[in-house]
Amino acid sequence: MLLPNLSRENYSTTKTLLTRARRRITTSMKMRFFTDVGLILFVQLFAKLINFIYIIYLARYVGAEDFGYLNLVLSVIIIFDAVGDIGMTRFMLREASIDIERGRAFAAALLPFRLSLAAAANALVMLFFWTFDFQSIVLQLVAVIAFSLYFTALASFLEALLQSRSHFSNISFAHLCLALVQVGTGAVVIAMKGDILVIAVTFVISNIVYAGILYRGVCQLGIVVWPRRDLAVVLSAIPKAAPYALIFCLFIVSSRIELIMLGWFHSGQGLGLYSIAARMMDAAAVAPLAVGTVLSPRFIQLHDNRHSELADLYAWVFRIVLVLSVLGAILGTELGAPIMTFLLSRSFAGVDDLILILFAVYPFAAIYYLNLALLLGAGEQRPTVVLVMLLVGIQILCSLMIIPPLGAEGAALAFGLSMVIAAVVSTIFVYWKYVRKADLLYASFPAVVAVLPTAWLVFRNGREIDIERDIAGILLYCAISLLLTWRFKLRIPT
Repeated sequence: MLLPNLSRENYSTTKTLLTRARRRITTSMKMRFFTDVGLILFVQLFAKLINFIYIIYLARYVGAEDFGYLNLVLSVIIIFDAVGDIGMTRFMLREASIDIERGRAFAAALLPFRLSLAAAANALVMLFFWTFDFQSIVLQLVAVIAFSLYFTALASFLEALLQSRSHFSNISFAHLCLALVQVGTGAVVIAMKGDILVIAVTFVISNIVYAGILYRGVCQLGIVVWPRRDLAVVLSAIPKAAPYALIFCLFIVSSRIELIMLGWFHSGQGLGLYSIAARMMDAAAVAPLAVGTVLSPRFIQLHDNRHSELADLYAWVFRIVLVLSVLGAILGTELGAPIMTFLLSRSFAGVDDLILILFAVYPFAAIYYLNLALLLGAGEQRPTVVLVMLLVGIQILCSLMIIPPLGAEGAALAFGLSMVIAAVVSTIFVYWKYVRKADLLYASFPAVVAVLPTAWLVFRNGREIDIERDIAGILLYCAISLLLTWRFKLRIPT
């Protein structure tokens, strides 16, 4: 009887040790997740804050019309930058997340090809604006800012290598320096009464600094990338990278399509109004994008053969993103519009209505961005390509129907409608395709329950600001959502 008893004791002891180890690993993973997300979020929010203050001052300095032209040029150049990447950066991130040496080898072979594509994108973006007979000031802005395409191409490769190794401190520092250099050089130009073209030069300078800091971070990791010509590697990588290229281009187009459509049908003040409101939304999008950035390598690893853990991770992060994005929507709709109305000049009258519409759909946009991060981690990208093409097609259709008659307000409404559709459809697709074991209703419970009494308390008197009522509403939401999150816990994989 001694041996069986000893076996049971050993089994019990082993089980206890494994349980404790699992708890420690889970706690460690949670701490690392929140540390990485917190670092990126803090740095990027700080960078966005100082950049946003600068943008407000810049908008007042150059006026609504020139500010609208500047944002139009930047938006189109971002699209051409995405086209020039042809999915190489995302493909390299996937390869480096699995094997850093393989990722380094691909980076060395693909970098010369990527810089050649940047040169082609530079020429094409200038041809685009010239062909459609834009104003001369727009063509001059394009000629200056398009030069930054070479440095964004280099930076994207370097950032992918750092992201694959989860070195988010280097990435965060580079983003911070990008904002500080842009704001610092822009402030000098404004102090010296420079015009909008000199302001455009500051975007090029900041991207040069950004690429330099990322290169320093890669070197500190001991990753040496010597560019080399290898046509065979390039040709083998293009078919694998093509789905990522299409998805990324569609995502960039979807984030800028309303602004481009508005610039096509309505120029002048309306373009400036929507530009400043969209800038606020871009700043708010930092939070879900930071979560997606941190989790991208983990999503890639779990996609291959661990769908059960992928479902647990997705449900856990889905809850966090939903709780925080609903809080962001409350803050943005109640406080964002009055603050911006106070800060901007009279030429931006009407921007408060646009901000209200955009932030009302912020939770839907946040969930959509999270879904894209998960989908891009899959090995098979054809279903994702079809989904994103469908959603962007719906977004373009909404823009064509709503923007021509309604102008800037129509652009905000088109964005809102398309984000609601995108969030719902992509969540259903993710659940059906990858995470059927995830209990998303259970994950949504804290945010949905908490928002109902909060919305009644905060918005019962319309858009009138009541500081005491607003603070009480925000505290009520935080208390209810945190209590329910603690009470109805979700499992996170190790």
